[in-house]
Amino acid sequence: MFKQLFSGFKRNEPVPDRVALQEAIVKSVAGDITDLPDGEWEGREWVYLAVNHEVLVEEGRRSSSQTSVLAHLPDGELEGLSFRLSPQSKEAILALRDAMADEVQGPWTILDLTVERSGKYDFKFSYDPPPRLNGNLLHSPLTGLLDRYLRQRAERPLP
Repeated sequence: MFKQLFSGFKRNEPVPDRVALQEAIVKSVAGDITDLPDGEWEGREWVYLAVNHEVLVEEGRRSSSQTSVLAHLPDGELEGLSFRLSPQSKEAILALRDAMADEVQGPWTILDLTVERSGKYDFKFSYDPPPRLNGNLLHSPLTGLLDRYLRQRAERPLP
């Protein structure tokens, strides 16, 4: 009797561990920072990185990424550099998006990720229409990141 009663129930697929997915993204993105579109890494040490990733799936999967890493050469000044996200990092980001999608809100459309050299990271998600993919090609949330970072550090000195 119980077999018939519960025969329609199937075990749900295991839900991917969100923390594990986020940690995998952080490691993958941190591994991408030396792929600079302009110039060579030249032994820089990174201090902080940021990624803004927009995704639209409606008309085929489209995405737009902006990246910035704050780094310096030994004894050099901190500088802001752009880097390329690897296909593996982009796939990991999409896997997190798929794992987080729910029937109420649907999948997020914008990810803002920041990572500090200490290993501390922060993921922020938005369900708003992604600006660049909706035609605002000048939308550039990472512009001025170096100045903002330096200003924040001046306001909150490290212990």
